[in-house]
Amino acid sequence: MGAAINRTSIIEPRPVAAHLAPCFVGVHVLNGNGDATGLEWIREAGLLTTPIAYTNTHSVGVVRDALVGLLHRLAC
Repeated sequence: MGAAINRTSIIEPRPVAAHLAPCFVGVHVLNGNGDATGLEWIREAGLLTTPIAYTNTHSVGVVRDALVGLLHRLAC
C-alpha cells in the first residue's frame, strides 16, 4: 500500500496576528452542495481570527487537530 496523500490548503489572512487584529469576513454558498464547518460562526461574528483549512472529508479531524495544536503552541 502506498503513502496517503492529503491535499490540504491553509489560508492565513494575517499570519500569527489574526487573533490580535481580526479580518472582516463573509460567506456565500454557490450551489448548496458540500458542507463547511464554521460558516454559522462567520455569519454571526463577521470576523476571522483563525486560519481557514480546505481538505477532504476523511481528513477533517486530523487537520482540525493540527490547527488547534498550532494555535495552542503560538498562544503559549
